[in-house]
Amino acid sequence: MRHVLLIGMGALGRHVAYALQNEANRVRLSILVRPQYVEAVRSRADEIVPGEVEVVSSLDKLREIPELAIECAGHAAVAEFGEGCLTSGMDFLVTSVGALTDIALLQRLERASRTHMGKLMIPAGAIAGVTPFPDARPLGLPDTPAAST
Repeated sequence: MRHVLLIGMGALGRHVAYALQNEANRVRLSILVRPQYVEAVRSRADEIVPGEVEVVSSLDKLREIPELAIECAGHAAVAEFGEGCLTSGMDFLVTSVGALTDIALLQRLERASRTHMGKLMIPAGAIAGVTPFPDARPLGLPDTPAAST
């Protein structure tokens, strides 16, 4: 059974948690949230995902390293947890792709990915958030740095 870490348990995190627990796609789930939300998420974890769910407030509190981390908590979470996930060997799926317009952050994540073998993953539907539209330049829109996927 695959072990997945969800970073964030807002609307997107809950949706992803439900999707990961359907009949065809069961995973062992860990959830990373801010310290002030740990007890609230822990108390309703069975509503969100039946079975044992580990809820933590930092990566170092995980009992085991998941194979995949899915960021569902916004740009700050990409900056705060992305590098740590990748350096621990997890694959890191970014949903808040706008965070990757911070070139220094993108370079740190790419370096961590290359050095520690965790994959930096950008969902195909999110590419517009990082790759410029070729037809946007004539409209006077600024170039957006492109990222490889």
